[in-house]
Formats: sequence, structure tokens, C-alpha cells
Amino acid sequence: MAPVITTPDFRTAALPVEGKFVHLSWRDNEYLLFAAAAQHKYHNQMVAQFLGNHGIRHRWIGGDRLEWDDAGLAVRGGGRFRLDPAARQLYLWDRSTAYGPFDPAAVRARLEADGPWPGFALRFGP
Repeated sequence: MAPVITTPDFRTAALPVEGKFVHLSWRDNEYLLFAAAAQHKYHNQMVAQFLGNHGIRHRWIGGDRLEWDDAGLAVRGGGRFRLDPAARQLYLWDRSTAYGPFDPAAVRARLEADGPWPGFALRFGP
């Protein structure tokens, strides 16, 4: 599976896309999950989709907290993004209420190694 997953698939988008992203590690791999705003409103919904796609047992606690049965999966943080194909720029900022802030250096390393947007400028904001 690709280390950068977009929902829906907007890796070759022609128009700007905004939404949320999550950085997680599982089975000695790191993943960046990106979801358009219309697809998922919350970071935990993105993680739930990943868990379901990989057959990892999980459950909702109290309606909004997500738990899973794989101790090897860790969410490392999240935030928001804006992908602007015309400007060839990916802007990342904010923090996940559920999972905390992301590490810009780790996210940059993952995107530079395996990202679907080669040549795009990465911008990080407050």
C-alpha cells in the first residue's frame, strides 16, 4: 500500500483541495492520510477508515473516541492541508484535536520520499 493515501483519490487533482491529514505508523511503515473536507470532517474518521481497510478491529467509545486492537499502530499527529496544483504548493498547518500536532520534519521527510506531488513546494504554517 502507498505510504500517502488520499480520500477520495486527488493525487492528480487539477483544482485546489482542502481538508485534513493524519500521520500514523503501522507495521514498520509510516503513512500520511489525506482526506478532502467533504469526505471526512474529523481526523478519527480518517483513522477509522484506514483501520477498516486493513482489517484492524476497532470500536467507537462514547461516540467520538476511537480505540483499536493493534498495539503496533500509532497516530503521530495531524492537521489541515491545502493542495494548490496551479501554484504547485502543499500547505500544512493546525493540529488534530484527537491526536495532537504533527511533526513537520517527519511529514516533510515522508512526502519528499514517497509523496505523490513531486516538485510541489511544502509550506508549514502556524
